[in-house]
Amino acid sequence: MPRLMKKGLHKTGLLLGCLLVASLVSAQANPPKALPLAQDPREIIKFLTKIVSWHRQLASEQQIAQASDSTAVQENRRVADQVVQLAFEYGRSQAVLQAKQPLTPATPVPQADGDTEYQALAQAAQQADKDVTDTEAELQSVLAKLASASAPDKDILRSQAGELQGELGLLR
Repeated sequence: MPRLMKKGLHKTGLLLGCLLVASLVSAQANPPKALPLAQDPREIIKFLTKIVSWHRQLASEQQIAQASDSTAVQENRRVADQVVQLAFEYGRSQAVLQAKQPLTPATPVPQADGDTEYQALAQAAQQADKDVTDTEAELQSVLAKLASASAPDKDILRSQAGELQGELGLLR
């Protein structure tokens, strides 16, 4: 992986993590008198989807990194994992805020036939369950290949299995 790409990915991860931490610290340091308004759940889901996609892209790029880049790859992986963890902490805190929001005329009441934010959350939960199932299936496939792989391929497959196990840990 070119050194410039590694620096760019590392900087992107650090920037995302810093922005997320700064917003969380700011919110905790200056507690408002009234409950803060929760963000639109669809926007939170889009944000988390982008973070997971970025993490997966980073993982695939790390697989093609050269052996001499292993230290930078490990550091990038550590930072990327922290960014994902912080993003999901943010999502959980927004879900708590959403649950604490009183129903007002500005807050839509769930309707059976409309596409409400509650339905969007239910769909997101179903998608998350599907992601877990798909990732588990992919992990089983990699583990099956590992059993019969040649020595050079075993390192790559072990790395993929570790990555998938990490993803499962984040998804659960």
